[in-house]
Amino acid sequence: MPYSPSDDHGEARVAATLQGFFPGEVMGSLLLTPSGFRGRVWLPAGVPRPVSAITEVGRTVRRLWTKSDSESHLRASTAQIHDRQIRAFGQAGQALIEATRVGIVGVGGTGSPLAEQLVRLGVRDLLLIDRDEVLESSNLSRVYGSAFSDVHPSWWQRVLAKRPRSKVTIVAEHLRAINPHARIRAFRADVTEASAARRLLDCDVIFACTDEHWGRAVLNQIAYQYLIPVVNLGVAIDGPEGTITGAVGVVQVLRPGLGCLWCGNYLNSERIRAESLPPDARQALEAEGYLRGVAEPAPSVVTITTAVAGLAGTLFLQLVTDFMASAGAVARINYFPLEAVAARGRVPVKTPCLCSKVKGKGDLEPLPVVPGRSVA
Repeated sequence: MPYSPSDDHGEARVAATLQGFFPGEVMGSLLLTPSGFRGRVWLPAGVPRPVSAITEVGRTVRRLWTKSDSESHLRASTAQIHDRQIRAFGQAGQALIEATRVGIVGVGGTGSPLAEQLVRLGVRDLLLIDRDEVLESSNLSRVYGSAFSDVHPSWWQRVLAKRPRSKVTIVAEHLRAINPHARIRAFRADVTEASAARRLLDCDVIFACTDEHWGRAVLNQIAYQYLIPVVNLGVAIDGPEGTITGAVGVVQVLRPGLGCLWCGNYLNSERIRAESLPPDARQALEAEGYLRGVAEPAPSVVTITTAVAGLAGTLFLQLVTDFMASAGAVARINYFPLEAVAARGRVPVKTPCLCSKVKGKGDLEPLPVVPGRSVA
């Protein structure tokens, strides 16, 4: 059932009135029928655009397509490569996996194995963001897709290369080799830059695999402000004098209804302030002993970071297919390598907290980013 002429006339007047109070914002409407729905958004110029899908965020990321769009978007690949997986999730589940747009911020120890797992699962639209310009020698032991020649290029590779290949470029090329038909977008940028953060707003699920508190704070706010689930990954290993005395891996789902990183005191405002300083100012404070651990490399073991990436990948399957059913309302998984234990956890929602203040506000609330432009 289409919109009626009365709907067209009334909505145009309402949209114009509301946009007078909220200049530049988009207004939307839904027409619900027994057989489905229609939707559209009114742009500031007074032009309506049709809505193809509605996304419901909760235990799962459930997308409701209009009848005309569902057939084109929810058609699973018939490639033999996914035969075993289709036997587990069915054609419908595989179609949901392939239709999900995913963003990964940080393609190091947790981000690179996660990216490879997602592409092998069938994800066909993957956005990668990482600011590191070059792959360091220590990255070779934990970044999937990297090779010896990436950190020790031959003389002719150095002559032919216009500049060192960035970490995100190396990982992206590796993923394209796995699935040449996948849309792999790679950007060497910092997620604390406005242009990089806004690229993530078209994603259905985002993974936070960055080590920095400022970047995590940006992604944490996106989860609640734009209603895009963010899965936060973290690994901490205590290894004084070459002996592991403690280790923990964390996978936490950030979405409305669940506690955020500020609720759980997992973000530190002083650390964010330090990370936002210019490099020379930060180095001066570190030399004076006012800052510690901001730039210091942390211990990392590829098997542990890969295990955490695997837990996050499995939670992605739950968010998309709901294969865990009622048991899938997971807020947090804590992995303790020394005890060989993985256990569910929870983060109480604090009141008041930033996550409640910005929930659903979209562009009406600024993100904690700085102006900038991605460099690749």
